[in-house]
Amino acid sequence: MKRTAPIAVLALLIGLLTATPAGADLQHPRQAFLRDSVAGLFLHWGERTSPQHTSCSAWEADVTNGGWTPAYWVNEAKKLHAQYIVLATFHSRLGYARPYPSQIPGSCRTTRDFLGELIDAADAQGLKVIHYMTDDPQWHNEGLSSGSWLNSSAFSSHVGRTVDLTTRDGFGEFSYLQFFEQMQRYPKLAGFWIDNDNAYWERNNLYAKIYQQRPDMTISNNNEDTPIMDMISNEQKTGMTPSYDYPQAIYTALPRLIEADFKLPTSGPWWYGGSDQAVDRKLMSMIYGRYAHGAWTLDRGENLLDGGAPFYDTYECADGRHVAVGAIEAGFFAKLVDVLGVAGSVDLAAQRDPSTWPAMRELFAKAFMTATREEWAERFAGADACVTPVLTMDEVVAHPHNAARESFFTDSEGAIHPAPAPRFAGTPCERPAPAPVPGRDTRAILSELGHTSEDIDSLLAEGAVR
Repeated sequence: MKRTAPIAVLALLIGLLTATPAGADLQHPRQAFLRDSVAGLFLHWGERTSPQHTSCSAWEADVTNGGWTPAYWVNEAKKLHAQYIVLATFHSRLGYARPYPSQIPGSCRTTRDFLGELIDAADAQGLKVIHYMTDDPQWHNEGLSSGSWLNSSAFSSHVGRTVDLTTRDGFGEFSYLQFFEQMQRYPKLAGFWIDNDNAYWERNNLYAKIYQQRPDMTISNNNEDTPIMDMISNEQKTGMTPSYDYPQAIYTALPRLIEADFKLPTSGPWWYGGSDQAVDRKLMSMIYGRYAHGAWTLDRGENLLDGGAPFYDTYECADGRHVAVGAIEAGFFAKLVDVLGVAGSVDLAAQRDPSTWPAMRELFAKAFMTATREEWAERFAGADACVTPVLTMDEVVAHPHNAARESFFTDSEGAIHPAPAPRFAGTPCERPAPAPVPGRDTRAILSELGHTSEDIDSLLAEGAVR
């Protein structure tokens, strides 16, 4: 057995033996991108993502041959106006795969550097990548008829002693080494999203060492608000209907960072696959959360989302038609006042100050009255200002977006109907037939009930049925 690997690991561990215990940083430059973020795209993607693979090399080949490119994920994140991506591949219920050529054996590791490619592609577009790390070996044989997703023998040979990766301590050591491998390998990796905690990590001061070696890195914890973490997450384990599911719950542990996330793919349960599940999209917790903090009043038309805010309302245009404005986020608001031509008269920093809203609304109303609805639609086309024309029912049908998606259809009698929704790729819905006129099915139904033709003629003649 070669001794170079154990020696290398021993040298690494010796260099990591001392570190000051990590403590809370309520404000730190490494948190800036999180504090400035609108959203993050959370990707559950691994060896068990449907269809499940039990061969690491076969999974990598299928992903590569299927045309995988990091640009797709980056573009999806940009559509959501997300500022970072969380990649959850080393997941306890996804097969514990490492999407990069790790030098540490013990579970699936790819020869292609998917993680590195994603980091580079995101960086080129001004986005950050956070890597998900699990502490949990309990699902090491889930979905397998025999064997384990974890290879204790290979890892034991690597470190020169017996380590059982199916125990929390053994798995803690296995995952512990990966943190440092990734920190050294990826200088642009923005941080780690950590699921729960592990006693091995704690005994070895993992978090303090991360901050010591990579002071630019942020650390999130999925389920614990420990004083070490930069943020806690409020990840909602729900089905993917619609494609992007915004978490409804709001948990506030101020002044710590709070994170919301979006997840792909669009089918199957939240981690790997099989069937969709219903999603309760109630938004009451958001409203009551704002009310509890004094950010929502009982007066109608005085609040952020009920017409009180001038940047979340409708405005009449010069031709008597209207546009809808929903520029809540600061970036959208800045673009709104820019395209509207009133940037010099609006204090961007005072957007959320209700005392400025009456004058701001008057300014917006006068500006929108200087052009027609279509003229404003053209000016705002392609601008991230959340301004759209308010269409009539006939215009909605003819709109290019709805026409391309075939969102409406005309029945045999000339009536317009919305197409069935939601749509399912595997089980397309039939278009509904026109409503039956009275008497259309009278004879058929009475015949099924056992009546003769003579009986039916008599009932119709007497007016007993139609």
